[in-house]
Amino acid sequence: MGCGMMRKMSIGFKVFLPVLVGFLASFVFARTDVTLLVGSDLHYTEYDSNSVSCRLAIQWMNALPGKSYPAAVGGGVIDTPDAVVLCGDLTNDATQPQWDRWAADWGINGERLIKYPVFEGFGNHDGGPASFVREAIKARNPARRWLAGVSANGLHYSWDIDGVHFVQTNLYTGNDGDPANFNNTWNKPEKSLDFLISDLQQNVGTTGKPVVIFQHYGWDDFSINAWGNGGWWSAAERTAFYNAVSTYNVIGVFWGHSHAAAFQKWNNTIDVYNDRSLNIGPTAPGECLVVHITDSAMVIGHRLSNSWGITQRKTIRMPVVAVADAGKKSLPHNAGSITICSAGGIHTFALTNCAGTVAIVIMTLRGEKIHLIPVADNHARWDGTTLSGHRAAPGAYIALTKGGTVSMQGKFTIGY
Repeated sequence: MGCGMMRKMSIGFKVFLPVLVGFLASFVFARTDVTLLVGSDLHYTEYDSNSVSCRLAIQWMNALPGKSYPAAVGGGVIDTPDAVVLCGDLTNDATQPQWDRWAADWGINGERLIKYPVFEGFGNHDGGPASFVREAIKARNPARRWLAGVSANGLHYSWDIDGVHFVQTNLYTGNDGDPANFNNTWNKPEKSLDFLISDLQQNVGTTGKPVVIFQHYGWDDFSINAWGNGGWWSAAERTAFYNAVSTYNVIGVFWGHSHAAAFQKWNNTIDVYNDRSLNIGPTAPGECLVVHITDSAMVIGHRLSNSWGITQRKTIRMPVVAVADAGKKSLPHNAGSITICSAGGIHTFALTNCAGTVAIVIMTLRGEKIHLIPVADNHARWDGTTLSGHRAAPGAYIALTKGGTVSMQGKFTIGY
């Protein structure tokens, strides 16, 4: 990881188990390798005929692993997607029967027709405040994988996979709406900007961690003009959004709404992407974006059922880390380190040169948060249980410091 000035730091992890003697920690970092499918505008109705395009899309999405990326973006084989992110308009009229049909196809953690975890947001067709769809999303949010944060009103949320931070702001990133907006009576983002600001402060801070944001409205003429009616969101709201994220390592913002794949630049700084539509009906398979994020690059491709549309490969910036060699006898005097001693199923963390660290996050190698342990007097104590109260399985885990002037992570192994 890195700090605000991207200063290099070292990390030392020592693990001693009662039946083993010596150095057990492998000083390697979780490699970033995330595959996403990003779509929107499904417009489910009460009629099966209106869902054919979406269900055909699900078929090709499930069959996507093993197919090849275009040579223009470096080729390679598509891995099993970690998640599907949906940028709004799940339903056409925000009714319960429409939601039920959508949920029956998409599920939440790969248990329905689509075989990958789903991270959906609501759009303008999904109704205003207190609509059935908004309330249903709120009810689902605590059950999501890799969850990092949920807004105070329960609507907006974030998650982490392989060192990348993702945020779902739903309709658009704003607070109370703008009187100049089109259809302002129900066109309310419900404090998603406030959530984004606090979430990035808490879960990203000065680490330099890559950030990806999802919402429904975008930067095309339809989103910002709406047939000359003031736009679906205002210039002032976009400015507030930009000011909130401009100091972070935002590698992309994805939107729906416009039903037309487009790759644009926001303020000549941030890349923004429209994902086309998963319902291009009545019998044609829907389309979406395939996104692949690694340590050094992000590939984005507009995917049709059997071919590619526009594509892009961009270099991205990851936090800078210097990793201590497991055989090293000592660390530089200014290097942060953590010593982990394990005995009787209790894991004690002792921190050195980690000023201001408030907690240690225990995660699986896939980025799923297992526990959050408070730090007091440069020490933390973990009893080996998960957030749900169950004992963590033996194996390798990631420990990540939270807060403080530096941020570090390393892999360690536990056993019983």
